[in-house]
Amino acid sequence: MRSISRAFRFGGARTDGRGTSAVLAASRACADRKCADRALEAGPERQPCYDQAGSETRSRSIAVTAARVPQCPVAGPADDPLRRELSPHRFGPAANWSYRPSFFDGRVGICAIPDQCREADHGVGDIEDHGLDEAVRLLQDATPDRYEEFAAVVAVVHPVTHACIPPKSLCSNSGASTVEPPGIYLTVTHPAATAEALVHEMAHHKLFGLGVTTDTGGRLLRDTGVLAYSAAVERERPIPAILHAAYSFLHMVEFNIACRNRGLFEHEMALLLPGNLRVSSDTVRQLQLHAKATPEGFDFLERLYRWADALFSAADER
Repeated sequence: MRSISRAFRFGGARTDGRGTSAVLAASRACADRKCADRALEAGPERQPCYDQAGSETRSRSIAVTAARVPQCPVAGPADDPLRRELSPHRFGPAANWSYRPSFFDGRVGICAIPDQCREADHGVGDIEDHGLDEAVRLLQDATPDRYEEFAAVVAVVHPVTHACIPPKSLCSNSGASTVEPPGIYLTVTHPAATAEALVHEMAHHKLFGLGVTTDTGGRLLRDTGVLAYSAAVERERPIPAILHAAYSFLHMVEFNIACRNRGLFEHEMALLLPGNLRVSSDTVRQLQLHAKATPEGFDFLERLYRWADALFSAADER
């Protein structure tokens, strides 16, 4: 099982969690977590991850509408260049996860992370007392459209623990699997960090649905072999990986702004938004310099750039 976005994240700072980089990532994540925490103080046998019947009968639309970006002063989900048909996942005749832990009204399963997805510092999170509910409520209150979209895009969530991320920390570690059915793993710490990770990883799956991985451009990008610097991981990456970073961090910027505008976790959003803005603006700039779109992807990139500009303008309103 392959996954991407295996990284520590606090305020947009992300590094790989593999090999020698794991030591640097752990050190940086712990330092970020301590800074965030100081700022916050101031203001039975594990079941299989997926049942066989569900895996075989699953049906998911990957249709994308081509609606143009509306001319509105505030950027939101309607401006996102990928708008999914919000049809629920179907896992067998029951069409829900009522027979095991689930959330999003039974539309998204909660399962233990498969061994092949776990890294050395990962522990299996509690799938019964998982702590996801507050983050999901925050997502629903801040961006109802993204709440509905998540249940249409992501099938299952795997709570994990991490050696360097204690409870209640405004720091997270998450990843998205490229195999079916689409799942994500994430640490469940602070509701704001967890909700942010949910939309971040959902964005990766939306690109997966169009064949865009970190190495291949799928239906959107021509594969040129060009590498460019990614502020998300602080090293050069293929252009499709830059697109993944830009698109997923824009989702977090949108979420941060929506929370701020609604008076939800304003202090935490003030800590998270600047780093997410830095990474998203840098990666969008790299796309503008280096991305070569397919005919289908040209319209996508043009709308992505307009969406990004609208978000960056909205972020500057305060």
